[in-house]
Amino acid sequence: MEEGAGDIHDRTKMNPMFADLTAGIAKSIDQVAADPSNRRLLITRVFLGCTQWYRALKPAIVPQANAFLDALTTNMTAHLQSAGFDVDAEWEEVSALNEAGFESMAVDYALHMQDIDAPVAVISGGMGSVQCTVLDGSVSFDIPARYGEDLIKEGAAFDDMSPEAKARREENKAKYQAFVREKMSTSKIPRHVNTLATASQDEDGDPVRVVCISSFFYLAKAAQLVSKAPRLPGDPWGARGESAQYAYQPAEVVLESLIRVRDHPHSLDPPAKLNDVANAVRLIEILGTVVDDLYISRVEVLFARDFQLGANGSDFRTTWTAGWWLNELMKLYRPRGPE
Repeated sequence: MEEGAGDIHDRTKMNPMFADLTAGIAKSIDQVAADPSNRRLLITRVFLGCTQWYRALKPAIVPQANAFLDALTTNMTAHLQSAGFDVDAEWEEVSALNEAGFESMAVDYALHMQDIDAPVAVISGGMGSVQCTVLDGSVSFDIPARYGEDLIKEGAAFDDMSPEAKARREENKAKYQAFVREKMSTSKIPRHVNTLATASQDEDGDPVRVVCISSFFYLAKAAQLVSKAPRLPGDPWGARGESAQYAYQPAEVVLESLIRVRDHPHSLDPPAKLNDVANAVRLIEILGTVVDDLYISRVEVLFARDFQLGANGSDFRTTWTAGWWLNELMKLYRPRGPE
């Protein structure tokens, strides 16, 4: 990005990274344009959202990033219009609160469509940040998974089974855990889950439900808490497929499985990877922050990523972009008030 875009319209003179990005985007635009079922498609907005990677940029780099993104959307606009779509591409920073809110909106929609109980909290783990939405409050934490990976293997290769390496990795995990705890302490919003769990001690009351998405879903796969079974023929709703695997589980069971990933990654079948271990350290500390051990028995956790929705079992991925799209639809079809 620091090298710029080069000639934004002549592919032979483009910066290699810019050329790769625009080629992928152009291919997607061409696929939409070539599909006969899209002949009556009206595209009202083309939006490129920039999340944690952009929010974390050093001030000196921001002007270069802005110029690169301007060039990218200019190229996108030219290709959109050459494909017959009369719309301009635009880019914008997505705030941490909006990112968390959009993710929560996507989760609520998918669960509602599958008649699964709505959660009180949604926790999303990305490579650069963690988003947490509890009821109507959202917060984003700068807790990079990559930092945890680099820290854990510092001075001790992940596949080094010597006693010295194992001891060093344990020390590094503790450092990352302390880092996560410090970051989580900057907001009181996650602790609302504990308040709700405290209030639900009545055995007849509903448990407090938490949904974990994004990279935490892949951590759950490594921990064997979820499976990704394929849909079967004649099964458009996914009743026996991947979506059927999505169910709330006791948080105590979840934590036991995550602790195995954190402490004994090489003993699992298949073995957990370094990114799984870092993610396990991260999520264990997050769950320990949002609810005390005393009330953990009242909490249930569901891990999700892709849902098959509708009569044709269309894929729906619970990301901030899906929530943004739902929000755009709501704005388009919201009843207008009196003039």
